Amino acid sequence: SGKPSGTNLKNIMKDFNEKVDYFIDGGPSKIGLASTIVQVIDGIPHVLRKGPITEEQIKNVCSRI
Repeated sequence: SGKPSGTNLKNIMKDFNEKVDYFIDGGPSKIGLASTIVQVIDGIPHVLRKGPITEEQIKNVCSRI
């Protein structure tokens, strides 16, 4: 997007407005790393941008739903 990465949910929600169905709030970023962005298609998660949450962690959470 050319903007600095958001470090708290309130600012991130402003940036994405109505383009995102769900947000998972892990609290404010302590280290300022870019967030992990995931698109779910037909129940299968696809990592669009790697961040501090790994693909393995996402798959573990999704398998419990």
